Amino acid sequence: MSKFLKILVIILGIIVLISTVITFGGGPYIRNYLNTHGAELLGRRVQVGTVRLNGFTGSLSVDSLFIAEKDDTTRFLSAKQIRTHLNVPRVFLRTYMLDELEADELKVDILQRDTVFNFSDIIERLALDDSTEPLPLVIKDINIHNSYIHYKDSLVGSEFSLNDFQLFIPGIDLRDINTSVGISLNFTEGGTLKTMVDYDDKHKLYSMVFKVDGFNMKGLLPYLRQSIYLGDIQGFINLDLLMQGSVAHLLDFSLRGTAGIKNLNVFDEEGKAMVRCDTVSIDVRDMDLPANRINLSRVHFERPYIRIQYDKDSLDNFSRLVLKAEKIWAERDSIRLAEQGIDYSEYIQNADSLAALAEESSVEYNGLIRRQHLQIDSLLIDSARLSYRDESLIGEPFVYELSNVNIKAPNFSLHGINHITADAQLGREGHLRFWYDGRTLDQRDMHMVVQAEKIEVKDFSPYTVQMFGNEVSSGILSANLMYDTKDGRLLGQNHIIVRNPKVEKKRRGVQSEMNIPFRTGVYILTDKDDVLDINLPVKGDIEDPKFSYKRVLFRTMGKFIVKVCTSPFRRNRNKSAGADILKQDARNLDDIEIDSISNDLLDDE
Repeated sequence: MSKFLKILVIILGIIVLISTVITFGGGPYIRNYLNTHGAELLGRRVQVGTVRLNGFTGSLSVDSLFIAEKDDTTRFLSAKQIRTHLNVPRVFLRTYMLDELEADELKVDILQRDTVFNFSDIIERLALDDSTEPLPLVIKDINIHNSYIHYKDSLVGSEFSLNDFQLFIPGIDLRDINTSVGISLNFTEGGTLKTMVDYDDKHKLYSMVFKVDGFNMKGLLPYLRQSIYLGDIQGFINLDLLMQGSVAHLLDFSLRGTAGIKNLNVFDEEGKAMVRCDTVSIDVRDMDLPANRINLSRVHFERPYIRIQYDKDSLDNFSRLVLKAEKIWAERDSIRLAEQGIDYSEYIQNADSLAALAEESSVEYNGLIRRQHLQIDSLLIDSARLSYRDESLIGEPFVYELSNVNIKAPNFSLHGINHITADAQLGREGHLRFWYDGRTLDQRDMHMVVQAEKIEVKDFSPYTVQMFGNEVSSGILSANLMYDTKDGRLLGQNHIIVRNPKVEKKRRGVQSEMNIPFRTGVYILTDKDDVLDINLPVKGDIEDPKFSYKRVLFRTMGKFIVKVCTSPFRRNRNKSAGADILKQDARNLDDIEIDSISNDLLDDE
């Protein structure tokens, strides 16, 4: 036997001996080492069951892995079995290649409070120095199946679980080679998630397909409550999106695909519905955040419902829940800061200083908003319903409903000129049509037309009592309203026709906003056929904080009636003649001298 052959036999014999020792003794040694020194490695109690190591094939399996929380009792992570296979020949090439890594029945409990997780201490222990060279590690065929992940945010109050979690990663190569990751999971509350990520580590680029089917929105409630304190939310989210971008610039990504919500229901704390919608559909053509560009092919709301209610303090139901959320989070912030030894009042002062700085830079912020490009090729709202209730009035609450509301806005733009049309049913038999040409965020230059017919005036009696002190007990209204603004100045024309109007006497003890002879004015303006037909011009400054179309219309009508009732025509007992004269000379009402006010006509008149 030659010398070379002898050396080769000796080397092979040593390898076989080492492999045999590893096969029979490596497993028990690893098991004993982890159970004994696991706390030194991770700062947590580590418990493993049977460990099998094959020194010839490089395969390793660990049964019953358990890693505890800091209390050494509660579970942080467990697995029924973990299996892997080391490519031994590659080790001699200074590359550690795992041909497979598989975990079965992996269970993880993730806890978060503020920005700290229950595994943050483990990451700090295992973190490498910046000077440490990357490990030449390659892992192929990563499979996690039959697994369970539980997440809880103790500060927000959010908690959800992922059942039957499935994860597949074709490979991770730390030697600067592309990586693909696939994830499939089922949410405990319902719904599935499937993703596939392709990552180019050399150029730091990624492409991700993101599909969600039937995700229950209830899991989002704790996060929504940070902004608006809802009682409950129901609905199911569906997504089919493609995201492409760079990890070097987190906001540098583009997005396209479809998004939707089915059976949306939003409730307040009393369990009353605030918002409902059968279907919300959004087609995303392109979304580029760095370029401030969002292009949507279609946004469609099918059979939405909104309930708006103003209480006695003139606060609406949505704003009330927003204020409650702000109060609750202010209290939680106070407690959290106290735990950190920070004075809450000092914190608020600093926050106010930051807010002042933000206000100083608002010009830059507004400039950014103006540069935001939002384009919706087709914005549709079909068969909507609006329920409105106003309890802030001095008399009975105003209750009204708009139904079968349809809104169309083709080629809708956030800052461009939009052409919006709408129609709706008002009350029982009324009908409304609406046209708007102008910008959405800047109404200083716009044109708007509103046409209404067969409107029962008595439904609006709570507002006539509020403004004038009189109830309107009957009358059918038709109106043609036209408003134009130029540089913020409003000029409008209101052609109003009321058939068979009847105004009751002024209510005793009612402190109306305007003390005018409303009943008298309606009586004079009504002709012999019981038709009130007036053209009422309005004007105002839409940039005035107190401006509202309702306020301008009612106050203009009030001043008009005052001048009618205090003119010499009030003594004309022939209603037809008086009405005709007023129609002819209405243009001269500004010249009528106001010398007295009569609140009501006497019975003998």
